[in-house]
Amino acid sequence: MAESSFNRRTFLGWAGLSLLVLAADPFDAFAKKSRISRKNQRKKNAASNASSQPTRYDVSYSWHNQLEDALDYMEELRSVLGDGLGEELGSIVQRKIRIVRSTQSGLYGIIYNMNSENIELCRALAADHSSILKESVLKEKDLEPAECVGDTGYNFLYNVCYGLGRNLEELKRVYSTVSTMLGQGVTRNLVIEKTLDGNYALVYKRYDTLESTARIAEHHAKLLAEKGIGAAQRLENNDEIVFGESSMLNEEREYKKRIQHSQKKKSSVHEQKEIKKYKENKHQPPQINEKDNNTLEASVEKYISSLRKRRFLQPDEKTSFVIYDLKANETLVSINEDVPMQAASMVKPLAALAFFHRVEKGELKYGLISKANMEAMIQRSRNSATNWVMQQVGGPEEVQRILHENYEDIFKQTSVVEYIPAGGRTYLNKASAHDYSRFMFALWHGKLPYSSEMKRLMALPNRDRIYTGASHVPEGTIVYDKTGSTSQCCGDFGILVTRKQNPILPGRFPYIIVGIIEKPSGADSYKSWIKSRGDIIREVSNMAHDEMSKRYNL
Repeated sequence: MAESSFNRRTFLGWAGLSLLVLAADPFDAFAKKSRISRKNQRKKNAASNASSQPTRYDVSYSWHNQLEDALDYMEELRSVLGDGLGEELGSIVQRKIRIVRSTQSGLYGIIYNMNSENIELCRALAADHSSILKESVLKEKDLEPAECVGDTGYNFLYNVCYGLGRNLEELKRVYSTVSTMLGQGVTRNLVIEKTLDGNYALVYKRYDTLESTARIAEHHAKLLAEKGIGAAQRLENNDEIVFGESSMLNEEREYKKRIQHSQKKKSSVHEQKEIKKYKENKHQPPQINEKDNNTLEASVEKYISSLRKRRFLQPDEKTSFVIYDLKANETLVSINEDVPMQAASMVKPLAALAFFHRVEKGELKYGLISKANMEAMIQRSRNSATNWVMQQVGGPEEVQRILHENYEDIFKQTSVVEYIPAGGRTYLNKASAHDYSRFMFALWHGKLPYSSEMKRLMALPNRDRIYTGASHVPEGTIVYDKTGSTSQCCGDFGILVTRKQNPILPGRFPYIIVGIIEKPSGADSYKSWIKSRGDIIREVSNMAHDEMSKRYNL
């Protein structure tokens, strides 16, 4: 693949500046921060800051009213700025991108924690970041995307930590105990992170003040004392997340499946017949009448229509939705499902399938390097990792050939024609919502190469639009998904595996959900457009869960 001049500039300029910044600012030099900023906020506070001139400087990107919005934008910012730097440097640099909170307005900001006395170096890095962001999907009309600011007026945020060490498997066991003891309110934001020095930390992601987090840590320490587990506040370092709620639930599900498979093998033919007969009598398949079957689709169509009438959706924006009940094998929503739409980063699981197809054929190996690239591609949506995976397969054309020749019943409207360009501005790869739903159906039933590994990858903790921020979808839901975001496409596809909230009558109820919104030209403001369209998909996800809850009395 030919390397663009933008890629070379990004690597030589951005990486060079980053190395200078890292040399000038030791990574562990943390200080209490402050400052509001971003266009109007900077002007308002210019007078107050003049009285206490800063002696150190950071790069500021954007400010948000809601923490969730800041976290969403930070994930995309990290993906763009971390691309092309290599795994080691990219990891170090991305950890310096932090969420802070203004001491005056309470807004959540995203900064690059330079903590540098060299204002010229800060300005140079801000200018380089601005030039990268202006050429990326994060471009904002008439707004400078990065600026050098004095590091006064904002504070770092803190989480609760329950353990730190080299043994990941041991921390997974502690994770299970903490989850059980502290409940779903904690579990939804409970993760295991990999620190810069190679340790693993079990962390409850609170993103709150030091004082508040210290109080919560003290309370949790008392609750966990009988299990020999401590709790303490820990600075939010933006470390790489390697394990979370869906990871745990997916591992438990895969383990149970292996046990059941093993027990089945040991059972006699007669016993298997008796078990089958019992299950058939005990669990009759749900009876779904046509009227109920159309209710959800009508509700979604009514919701989309109301958005168009109120101009929240523009006339030139296309929408496509699929909701499929895997328990009943029933399509609940099918809106423009066969229309090819821009794939954006949703093409990445398809590239993974092409790679694993060649691994299964013995033509490629799935080792440590390829696993790291797969995780970077699916969980962190790293474009350079995607291009690496595509290169191993043989390029976009070879990915397309493998999908078309071997999985033609799944990918009927899919067209993979390009690598992911620098800055993430990918508009040419296409697929339909129906293709994604057929892909997830085959993945759920283990009909694809390395199905279990692909599910593990898609269950790794990340920001999404079908569970994160979807208030009706309960904690304890397993999430397998991949988002896609450009200034012309906002989408997410995956499987949600919800459960009965009654522990006496347990059960899992999986369903596929696909939501895509596309516009023919780029939005003037990426941030506001992607947030509002993401919220539309979240609301459809809420509606889908409400329907599943009604059907199965969840």
